[in-house]
Order: sequence, then structure tokens, then C-alpha cells
Amino acid sequence: MVAKIEKSVCNGCGLCIYACGEFCLDFDAVRYKAHLAKPRDCIDCRHCAYACPRHAITFVIADVERFLRREGRKKEARQN
Repeated sequence: MVAKIEKSVCNGCGLCIYACGEFCLDFDAVRYKAHLAKPRDCIDCRHCAYACPRHAITFVIADVERFLRREGRKKEARQN
């Protein structure tokens, strides 16, 4: 499983970044949001999710997330 940050909920406080012992998360200074910089390093400890005061972090199966992204692109291509 891998962390997923809901950008619309994240307020950019950075607590999740400091809580991650594997240094998977980073801060996007342009969008003022946290993002998962190293998904392969995530060990599913959930420290980032526990630290998030807005509950913006959930955990998903990495392959499912990739599959859904790919399917979304296919759907967009069919609509165009």
C-alpha cells in the first residue's frame, strides 16, 4: 500500500512530512501542498496519516492506483 494525499483537503501544514521516517513525502512550494515524492520507499507505517490534522492522507494499493489512472486516461481518450 502507498500513501495518497487528497490535494483538495491538504492545507500544507507539513506535519506529515516531518512524521515520515522514510522521507517519502516532500513539499510542493508552488502548490503549497505535501506530495508523495518517493512512493516506492513508503513502508505503510501510516505515521503521515496519523499526523495529518485534516485527514488528507489515505492508503491505497499501489497497483490499483496505477490501474485507475491508466483507465482514466483511456476513458478521456475515448471521450475526445
